Amino acid sequence: MSPACAHCAAPLPDPPRQWACREDGLAPVCCEGCRRAAEWAAAPQAWRAARRERLQRYDRPAVLDGLCPPDPEAPQRRILRLHLPALVCGACALSVERALAALPGVDRVVVEPLGRRVHLRFDPSRLALGRLIEALEDIGQPAVPERPGVSPQVLENRAALKRLLVAGFGAMQTMMYAAALYAGAELTPAMDRFLAWVSLLVATPVLFYGGAPFFAGAWRALRARRLGMDQPIALALITAYLAGLIAAWRGGGTVYFDSLTMFVFFLSLGRYAEMRARHRAAGHAAAFAERLPPVAARLTADGGEDIVPCEALSPGDRVRLRPGDAVPCDGTVIAGRSEVDEALLTGESAPLPRGPGDALVGGSLNVGGELVMRVDRPAAASTLAHLQRLLERAQAHKPALAQWADRWAGHFVAGVLFAAAASALAWLAVDPARALAAFVAVLVVSCPCALSLATPAALTVAIGRLARAGVLVTRADAVEHLARARHVLLDKTGTLTVGRPVLQNVELHAPLARTTALAWAAALERPCAHPLALALRPYDRGIPVEDWRLAPGEGVEGGIEGRRLRLGRRSFALPERADLPDGVWLADANGPLARLVFEDALRPEAASVCAGLRARGLTLELLSGDAPAPVRAVAEALGLPAAARLTPQAKLERLRAVPARPVLAIGDGINDAPLLAAADVSIALSHGPALSHAAADVLIETARLASLPWAIDVCRRTLAVIRQNVFWALAYNAAALPWAASGRLPAWAAALGMSLSSLLVVCNALRLGRRCGTGPGTHAAAAITLDMGALR
Repeated sequence: MSPACAHCAAPLPDPPRQWACREDGLAPVCCEGCRRAAEWAAAPQAWRAARRERLQRYDRPAVLDGLCPPDPEAPQRRILRLHLPALVCGACALSVERALAALPGVDRVVVEPLGRRVHLRFDPSRLALGRLIEALEDIGQPAVPERPGVSPQVLENRAALKRLLVAGFGAMQTMMYAAALYAGAELTPAMDRFLAWVSLLVATPVLFYGGAPFFAGAWRALRARRLGMDQPIALALITAYLAGLIAAWRGGGTVYFDSLTMFVFFLSLGRYAEMRARHRAAGHAAAFAERLPPVAARLTADGGEDIVPCEALSPGDRVRLRPGDAVPCDGTVIAGRSEVDEALLTGESAPLPRGPGDALVGGSLNVGGELVMRVDRPAAASTLAHLQRLLERAQAHKPALAQWADRWAGHFVAGVLFAAAASALAWLAVDPARALAAFVAVLVVSCPCALSLATPAALTVAIGRLARAGVLVTRADAVEHLARARHVLLDKTGTLTVGRPVLQNVELHAPLARTTALAWAAALERPCAHPLALALRPYDRGIPVEDWRLAPGEGVEGGIEGRRLRLGRRSFALPERADLPDGVWLADANGPLARLVFEDALRPEAASVCAGLRARGLTLELLSGDAPAPVRAVAEALGLPAAARLTPQAKLERLRAVPARPVLAIGDGINDAPLLAAADVSIALSHGPALSHAAADVLIETARLASLPWAIDVCRRTLAVIRQNVFWALAYNAAALPWAASGRLPAWAAALGMSLSSLLVVCNALRLGRRCGTGPGTHAAAAITLDMGALR
């Protein structure tokens, strides 16, 4: 019997790839969201109380007004949009919807699994905002409130989807009206004229609403005094429309409304696919802000707290950080001791101790005790803002393929216009009545409909096939670069390793059983929730602890079975034994009892992934911001050249020095975002932050890393299909253009030929879905969902 997820009961591969640490030991889970849910459920009461205190700041009226605007339809209710970084599967989305719907005061919930967002409406008089966020954290879904406002990308997507639906409906209707004419049915002149006017009525909104982007693009190109791809399209559309209008008015001649609506629909479909890929490539500027808390607890002169937005903090302000708080901006600790998780910023796999005088980096997470920090730099000048500028500069670079297209677009358009004008002039001298038909026919057949679908059709099929294997392509050109990649730059923490400490060894220094030492250590760490404590949860046997005490950033101590035990750093557990190595020590009054060795263990599939990439001719290299010792251990285990303690800027410099192109970068942290954005093609793991997702070209589910070599095979097959599609589209245009210029190509034949050409291109692309199969570990079917809520 195959194992099932301990949280959502979804079937799992055997053996499972992810585990959650709970009170009763390790439990298999299907995804990162379910792991968080299971571990949150096992969190101690002390941590839950601290979390409730942290979330109460959201209940202040000023914060509620800033994050939750009133609903225009019901002013007593508020609208809230939350970002859920751990929302990675359908089971996660279902659990979020159920948890929110069960809360009093919530009357509308819309979950966006692809965007990792949830939109909801609630009554603040019945449900506090902090309690709402707490309910999500209880199911393993940490939530970040997003500031109100609709992004320009959302508005553009809605408008494009509406235009596509209008064009599709109009194309179907006009083709039905034209079917009788093309079939040679005997119609009375009155019926013929009636169908022409009805077709005009349907084609008019298709042209001026659905085709508006083509006219806007042509006008912009004219104002810039250059030739663009939209100009022949706009010219063909308006000429066909005017010719059909004149024919309908005169009551005789050929109408082109069916061809016109088909052109608008197919071209709009290609443009819509291009727009979706562009939106994923651009990401959202909010991805940076999501790493920062929306508000901070600024201390006043009399010792009180003032909850203010992070943007309002100035150098010299004092801010209180409770356990679980994110650091709002760069600063210095002035009171308290704790441990800070900087893994997503620096690549350091273990939380770092911080005390008075130590620097704090904005975006890091306080996982220990309470701290008071002094703000050194505002948010606009922080380390995170510097990473944002590096990312934007890297993303501003235009790919070589786009530059090549820009250079040749003007030549192509000029040739099309010249061919259409030459054919019209030639017919004016021979038979003026056929000049307009020839002019429109040339523009029609040279309209790059099949050519525009050649690449998007193959990419759409390939992207869908990859998505079913847990590989989400966020930039369409990533498929080409991934297929051609020659050099791979790999991150360590969270990419080749599991990203959290795992107990590897217990060194006994006293006559004590290993199981006893682990049970004592787990009992001492029971009230804590940091990564080392979670790693010890499977060994907890429920032994009671008396007079327990926490030393933030150092360790814990308490009484067990009549002994006063300490567990933590060597300087805390054994301050007089400077001769002993650093590590996690268990000691009593008589001396050391055991040393616990934790390591960020390799992923089980890391070796096979590296071997598969080498077998496909790629050169591998390990770049990490972690300490030299763990980096060296991973590099030796996988046989990789490696460099440690690299800053984001140093990783960029190494990328520029790689001679073999294209370069593939793989990472999962915020510190990897500039490298991911600057590389020719980049991959981020799904458990990473939104910032690395925004910078990456491809996202891979953490449990599906083994699919990477197979994904490269899919991309290489996709390039072959694209070449076949482009060849066919060019061959079709080359064969049809002389026929159209000769005046022997009627409108219905042009429309039929264009449709068949496009259909052939799409059918050829669909072969990818049958030939590529599924990736390793794929055990569930995937569904492609069109979010109709975008139309509301």
